Amino acid sequence: MNQLIFFLVGWMSCAGFAFAQEVSREKPPKAKNREIIESLKIDIPADIKKEVIVYAKYDQEEIKLSVYTKEGLKNAPLIVSIHGGGFTGGDENTTDSIAVPLVQHGYVVVAPTYRKIQRRQKDAKVQSKWGIPDCVTDVNKALDWALANGPKYGADSRRIGVIGESAGGYLTYMLGVSRPEVTCAVPMGGYSDFGQFAPGLAEPFSPGEIEKYTPLKLLNKDTKAKFLVMHSKGDYNVAVENAYAFKKRADELNIPCELVTYNYPSTHVFWYGKQGEMLERANEARGRYIKFFDDNLKK
Repeated sequence: MNQLIFFLVGWMSCAGFAFAQEVSREKPPKAKNREIIESLKIDIPADIKKEVIVYAKYDQEEIKLSVYTKEGLKNAPLIVSIHGGGFTGGDENTTDSIAVPLVQHGYVVVAPTYRKIQRRQKDAKVQSKWGIPDCVTDVNKALDWALANGPKYGADSRRIGVIGESAGGYLTYMLGVSRPEVTCAVPMGGYSDFGQFAPGLAEPFSPGEIEKYTPLKLLNKDTKAKFLVMHSKGDYNVAVENAYAFKKRADELNIPCELVTYNYPSTHVFWYGKQGEMLERANEARGRYIKFFDDNLKK
């Protein structure tokens, strides 16, 4: 009995379910951030096909997506994987390390990029050509493209999952709450409410406009998607309160939503990693979201 209690307490503590202890949210040194950036780059295995496609164009700017598939996939579930980068960085290659394992587990993956914004820098406001609403428009266009073209790549467009990290986590929330075609969604380290938790990002919005771009406000009893929300308690970039608030509202509406929080100190990114502790974290997260997709898209 004592061994069982010890096991349960240890497991719940690691998963972040049981204890509310303080976890450091101090930003790590730049060297650590460089390690994270390097971990995004992986070699694509020879048996996986990756095709880069222009799915939208604004003036002379091409907006691209990558399609990942492999020989023999037929009527496979389709995953839209949305990269992060603070709405200012990342491209159609940034989610290679998420897309490749999903294809190896029998999914077709569409990974779009989207228009980028500029943000407040110190005390100066930098003019932006595009804003967050444009990012939302683009990922909706990418989903439309996936629905129309997925079957050409071996996908069953009736079984759709979405996953995204950081800025892509916010965009995943948005597709999950607003698109009835989405069966399930996995936002990782994403914003659910700029107004509450990111006033700087909320500044460009008018009071009436921001409601249209706030997942927490858009979530309603008619939302079709199931959610697996993943977040680090030590997130120094996107506060874990975004995840808590979304889970609370989902429970109030009886929307299926599993929340997984991790006791990782000073950690925003837990979904990428090539070695050591970062690899262990990435593998743990990957196991969870692949099981979630399997349970909701393959059964």
